[in-house]
Amino acid sequence: MKSYSWGRGLAAALFFAVPAAHADVSFYAEGAVGFASTADFEDTINSGYPFADSSMPVDIGGSTFNLAAPPLEADDYNVGGNLFVGMRFNDYMAVELMYLTYSEFSSEYRKTLVEVDEDNIPVDTLPVNLSGNMDVSGFGLGGRLDFPLTDTFGVFGRVGMYEWQQEVTYSGNVIGLLTASTSNPTNTLRTGNESGFDMYAAVGAKMRVHRQTSIYVELNMADFGEDEFATSAMGMFFGVHYDFSGTGFGPDQTTNTKRATENDTRAMTACDPKYKDINGIACE
Repeated sequence: MKSYSWGRGLAAALFFAVPAAHADVSFYAEGAVGFASTADFEDTINSGYPFADSSMPVDIGGSTFNLAAPPLEADDYNVGGNLFVGMRFNDYMAVELMYLTYSEFSSEYRKTLVEVDEDNIPVDTLPVNLSGNMDVSGFGLGGRLDFPLTDTFGVFGRVGMYEWQQEVTYSGNVIGLLTASTSNPTNTLRTGNESGFDMYAAVGAKMRVHRQTSIYVELNMADFGEDEFATSAMGMFFGVHYDFSGTGFGPDQTTNTKRATENDTRAMTACDPKYKDINGIACE
């Protein structure tokens, strides 16, 4: 696949220039894996098949088989993953870099062709197979909003723009049979090796399990591809969020602690030795 044209410069600008201007920002990282599905992948992989309009007689060992374009049947789900590294400006707003990957949306076709004579009696057979696979990955930049509900639970949403890389591969003896008489016989064809920009979005919920660590579930959607290979993927992902400062999930500090951190002082209380009541019972 092609390399990302802007990722390194963007990462450097985002994570070195901005913190210098905003000393109070905090950083986090998270990663997730899950299942993704494309509702139209089966149509996409069939319409992009380079021999979709072919119906070719193929001679194998003296037997002639009519090799029409096979209907590929696609898997309903595949495994995907994503990684985020972000800067949080407060309890609610953050900007983040994103990497996602969908590995091998796949489709298969297996069938045994039969040659018959003029009396419609089978005289020979030919097993054929074909698979279509699509790999997608992307690198992008987006914004995130968090809405803490309690000190433990919260919901979030994110949206951004990313550069996707897509590669579609067809392989199997069907390809070999159809290209056998050409100048470049092969069992594998790669097409749809493209890149472009599109949107991604997600909504989710997370639960704090440690001061700096949360687990989360999110529903995300990403568009990718062009022309006959344009499609969308929707996934349910489960992941772990780690906040390097431990303050990125909403309030988890008392007023005294915050004041001590920000002003190197703490709020005065009735239990300070100088001001507490004479017998000190209320402060025991």
